[in-house]
Amino acid sequence: MELDSAAQPQVFRLTPTGAALLGIEVDQPAVKPAQHFIVRADAVIEVAAARRHDRFQAARVADLIGFDGEGYRYRLTPSSLARAASHKIEAPKVLAFLTRAQGQGVPPSLNKA
Repeated sequence: MELDSAAQPQVFRLTPTGAALLGIEVDQPAVKPAQHFIVRADAVIEVAAARRHDRFQAARVADLIGFDGEGYRYRLTPSSLARAASHKIEAPKVLAFLTRAQGQGVPPSLNKA
């Protein structure tokens, strides 16, 4: 049996390999891929730090709201879209960028807005 005791010497945690050997299913925490680009229904865009070009494009159409050490968060707002429009970046281009970068369509609520 394989155990991981790195966190605290008095506590043991069964690793995925150990659980597989015992035939036990273990829920794995959701991990974002290192190259993630996520468009959420609340108009927040999450971009991995490694995706520099997509971060640049997101910054042109959305407001930066945070950085967590692994990725950046931007929010589409009326003022950010007005700023984009003043640079001749209209809503259809914004939607096309978000769809391309995410690899799938944007949430219907954003598309409608």
